[in-house]
Amino acid sequence: MSKFFSVTTFFSIVLLAALAGCQSAEPEPLAALPTVAQAATIDPTEAPIEIQTIPATFTPMPTAEDQPTQTPLPPTAEPAPTEEVGSFSRGGESMPSLLPEETPLPTITASPTPTREPSAVVEVTQVPGLPPFESGPVNKQVGGGFGYTVRNNDRLDYVKIGFHDGPGGSARGITEWMETLDSQGIPFFLKTADDAGSLFQAQQLAKASGVPHILVFRRSGGDYELPNYNDPPGEAAREHWQKHLDAFPPELDKSMVWIESANEVDQRRSEWMAEYSLEVAKLAVAGGHKYAAFGWSSGEPEYADWKAPKMAEFLKFAADHPNQVAVSLHEYSYINDDLFYNYPFQVGRFQLLFLAADRMGIRRPTVLITEFGWEYVSLPDPNTAMAQMERVMALYAKYPEVKGAAIWYLGGGYSNIPTKASALFEPLTAQTTSVFYERPTYPPIDPDIFLDYWEKEGVEP
Repeated sequence: MSKFFSVTTFFSIVLLAALAGCQSAEPEPLAALPTVAQAATIDPTEAPIEIQTIPATFTPMPTAEDQPTQTPLPPTAEPAPTEEVGSFSRGGESMPSLLPEETPLPTITASPTPTREPSAVVEVTQVPGLPPFESGPVNKQVGGGFGYTVRNNDRLDYVKIGFHDGPGGSARGITEWMETLDSQGIPFFLKTADDAGSLFQAQQLAKASGVPHILVFRRSGGDYELPNYNDPPGEAAREHWQKHLDAFPPELDKSMVWIESANEVDQRRSEWMAEYSLEVAKLAVAGGHKYAAFGWSSGEPEYADWKAPKMAEFLKFAADHPNQVAVSLHEYSYINDDLFYNYPFQVGRFQLLFLAADRMGIRRPTVLITEFGWEYVSLPDPNTAMAQMERVMALYAKYPEVKGAAIWYLGGGYSNIPTKASALFEPLTAQTTSVFYERPTYPPIDPDIFLDYWEKEGVEP
């Protein structure tokens, strides 16, 4: 999570040092569990565009013994899709009946949008080979048993919200969440750090059913966290990528699981990271892996970073390999009261990337929002959280390039957030199996949602 908390961390270390002689803490045992689903789209004109200082994100990572180097198993052929319904016998308490129709959720009252002078019209370059831009709304539909039908229609999409798992913590209900969505043909989004247990379970579900779940793995801490910025980017890429390949759990299928090799990189080194990421992307494609680049903090990077020469080169390569190369982003509001606080500069900031790609005539890349939510140690109660996520579900559903977002966090070490996050399994399962979205084709990004940004940064989109 956020570098925003570094000062608090400093004083915590001083206090712990003073108490060190009095007692010692037993490390929490590692447990296995991870998650991921899919999300949606909104009407940006409803959200206030109020600029605040955008804090960076920092995710402290648990230490773990390096796993022995093993050779990944060859990919296993996937059987044809089946409509069979899975079992609900594992994963804690049984899930109640799924909603046959939509359950009304509380609505969010947005603060009024300030009146502004109309801005100059910004023309967007149509990307060759794609249908014309359409500006139509995203229409929410309610129904049941729509899994494979929705997935096979390029104008329909699901709820894309899933979960971020890790060692320790609590993931009571994760098995039922995965099996329920899988049995109805609905892809879910699951990201995990360090513990591959639930990812392996999700992978095996996908192999049996043919449902294309989106699965992401990251090895965290130490040399895995970030590449060596002091080396030339190409050299750093080859060394760092090999570390991640050596630590990739052999039970995971490289053709099905994305590898995220960095976490919340230094924005000041954007072009260095772009060159590093391009080299890793080429190695991943050549080796038959799936690579998620960057892991940008919420509120990063800047528009100019997306349009810089090395970054443009990476984005072109990613656009040519959408099933093997993705951009990894984090989107947090940093407060529990409003998931759309400071929209679209935190949650919804992926649209800045898409606008830059459109302007450069590059196809929009695959996007994985590998950390998503409110605060790094807290989130609202389930009713409030579900109500706030309604708008995010509609927003993400509007863009098929956005594959999903992982709610932070089911793993241990972050106060009681795992308990609060696991309370969302039941309502999110009901929502995901009851709602889908009819969206326009390749909808344009409205530059006016970033009006304050253009004025502050003194740049033109």
